[in-house]
Amino acid sequence: MKKGNCFEANYKALLEKPFDQGWYLCHGVVTGQAGAVKGIRYAHAWLENGELVFDYSNGAIVILPKEDYYRIGNIVNVIRYSAREAMMIALKTGTYGCWDKLFDKYL
Repeated sequence: MKKGNCFEANYKALLEKPFDQGWYLCHGVVTGQAGAVKGIRYAHAWLENGELVFDYSNGAIVILPKEDYYRIGNIVNVIRYSAREAMMIALKTGTYGCWDKLFDKYL
């Protein structure tokens, strides 16, 4: 399966958002809905602010209510990182993510 750029794209998008104003970088497991990933569970990243999801993966800009995004992607095992946490972990690991071992089998 060809991998996308969700971890890098959404981390970089987070850095462009107003700091400490409710933005979170999220990592979780989704179920693909179409094409080559249909039915496949994989690790994914997106941003959240309040009840909205913003996904900048693969050059797209998807903005959906959080409830709909989670339902459509059948999302589980979500870890939310504040901008401060995300920056500290990215600097420590030298990567955009995925940072938790929980997701290793979905990469």
